[in-house]
Amino acid sequence: MRIITWNCNMAFARKSEAILEMQPDILVIQECSERDALSVGARSAFWTGSNRHKGLAVLIFSDREATVAPCASSELPWFLPIAIGAEFRLLAVWACVKTWKIRYVKLAHQILDATGDFLAAPLAVATGDFNSNSVWDAEHGDLSHSHMVSRFEDLGMSSAYHAISGETQGSETASTQFMYRHPDKAFHLDYAFVSNEALIGAALCVGSPDLWLKASDHMPLVLDLPTIPSASSGIFDKASALA
Repeated sequence: MRIITWNCNMAFARKSEAILEMQPDILVIQECSERDALSVGARSAFWTGSNRHKGLAVLIFSDREATVAPCASSELPWFLPIAIGAEFRLLAVWACVKTWKIRYVKLAHQILDATGDFLAAPLAVATGDFNSNSVWDAEHGDLSHSHMVSRFEDLGMSSAYHAISGETQGSETASTQFMYRHPDKAFHLDYAFVSNEALIGAALCVGSPDLWLKASDHMPLVLDLPTIPSASSGIFDKASALA
């Protein structure tokens, strides 16, 4: 299964061709309009946000049944918990700003408060623009990025980038965001937290700024999970032979 998350920096309809060429099974798109989310031909399309021109979309290219889980909340409009098939759970995240005090990693903690039980499933992926990194831990006290990572670990989930690269949180060599699209203002803010069993043989690629910086200040994060068959097969059950 290929899951791609990308903060497209608006105007997704004009930029969608390049990301669709990568043949995702699931797309998680931040800063996407509701209209654009419904126009790209996904078999299942979900969208949430307080501004219909700039929200969070989940696009699924499979005929498997997909539904928004009951833990979704209009009070926190920047996440989408999607149940796909019998076992697979997807949490799409755009941790931006709700209020001056509740933003970025603090918002991510509130999202985890709402979705912890949902993610406690045999196969789960939480992915998106978390707008956080452990380098800012001191600014957030108990609601830090490192504490968020620990909460995912308690759910049996790990950051795919760090598990595969062997790099530690806060010492990433690949940047996923370039503030103001400036090459010297680079940060690692986008993540895919994955159930540990599903990481067997997994691959993760961060898009190159040489290719993507003209389209967005964020690079796409491309996650391939061989332990979960492609959505094109209509199967999302765990491949026990690879476990």
